[in-house]
Order: sequence, then C-alpha cells, then structure tokens
Amino acid sequence: MPVSQSPRILVVDDEAVHRDTLRALLAAQGMTVISCERAANALDLLRTGALFDLVISDVVMPGMDGVEFAHQARLLRPTLRVVLVTGHDSAMDHVIAGGNIALLKPYSADSLQHVLEEHLGRAR
Repeated sequence: MPVSQSPRILVVDDEAVHRDTLRALLAAQGMTVISCERAANALDLLRTGALFDLVISDVVMPGMDGVEFAHQARLLRPTLRVVLVTGHDSAMDHVIAGGNIALLKPYSADSLQHVLEEHLGRAR
C-alpha cells in the first residue's frame, strides 16, 4: 500500500500514558494517529476496512499480547507493517521471529524517528 501524504498510524497500548505520549509524538510529526487500548479493539478496527500505513503496539497487554495481535492483524492485512514495543530484552527474539519490527523501551524520539523513516520512507 502506498504511503499517503499524512501516514496513518494505529497505536495499541493498554497504558494511557504511553498511548497518549506516542500519539502526541506522532501527531507532532504530521501523522494521523488512531489509538486503541486493547488488541481486540484494534482488530475490530482493522476488520472495518480502516487503512493504516503502520501499527505500533505494546507487547505486554492484558488479554491478547502484542505478538499474537500482530499475527492476527497480518491475517487480516498480510502486508501490514507492525512495530512491537517491549521493555524486555528477552522478548526481542520472540518479537522478531514473528516477523515484526522491534523497538526496545525506553526508546528515544530519535529511535522512533529512525523506525518511521525506515518503514514509512520518510526523511527527517
């Protein structure tokens, strides 16, 4: 899917402070951001046909974790790029083995920017 003028990002995180901070960082870069508190809600949104250029999801969430969410999301949208954010070094191999992009918490704005540039083709 070609990247739109204003990339659409889906943020999935059960912690409001992380979700809101990420939303603000992305919006400040001119991106359209939709966020969900639960993986199940994000999957429902994807089922409606809503289009996103990238998904950024936490790994550890109640109910469905981020790795399973990414798997289910790609069943719906095989080309969807998913960045999984984790604070656990030990989870990195599992995240990457699932075909996901990994971002280790705490991450800097520069690290986030690098991921966006690499996976959305945006320059600084």
